[in-house]
Amino acid sequence: MSRTVVREALRSLEVLGMVRPRHKVGTTVQPQESWALLNPQVVAWRADGPDADTLREYLRDMRDAYGRRSRSAFVSADTGFHRTVLRGADNAVLSRLVQTLIATLHPRYSDRHQFFTADTAASLDRHEQVVEAIAAMDPAAARAAAAALVRASRVEVLGSAPAWER
Repeated sequence: MSRTVVREALRSLEVLGMVRPRHKVGTTVQPQESWALLNPQVVAWRADGPDADTLREYLRDMRDAYGRRSRSAFVSADTGFHRTVLRGADNAVLSRLVQTLIATLHPRYSDRHQFFTADTAASLDRHEQVVEAIAAMDPAAARAAAAALVRASRVEVLGSAPAWER
C-alpha cells in the first residue's frame, strides 16, 4: 500500500475524530467520546459493530436473569443496557445521566418493591424493540420504542400515568 493511500485514510479518520496525528509521536486512536458518532459513515460502521451486539447480550442476560428470578443479575444487565444506550447517544448531557437514571430506578430495584411483575416479560420485549430500532438505524422507531419503555416503567414504579398522558 502506498504512503499516499495510508495518509488519505488517516486524514479521513482524523476528520471523524477517530485518530490524532502528532509530530514525532505518531498517530493515536482516540476514545469513542471524541468520534463524530453522528456522521453517517460512523453510524453505519457502529451498526455493524459491537454496540448493537452489546445491547443484545445485555437483553439476553436480562431474559436469563428473569427466567432464573435473579434480581442481582437482572439489575446488572439492565444497568449495562441503559449505560450502553446512553453512551451510544453521543450526547454529553445524556451520558452524564447514567447515575441519575440508576438513582431513578432505585425504587424499582429496592427490596421494598416487587421486582419481577406481570409486566416484566413485556418490558423485555420493549427493550428488544429499542435494540432492533437502533440496529436498523431508525431514529424515529428508536425514539418511539424508548418512549414506550420509559412510559411503562414510570407507570410500573409510580402506579399510574401522569394526567397529561391519560
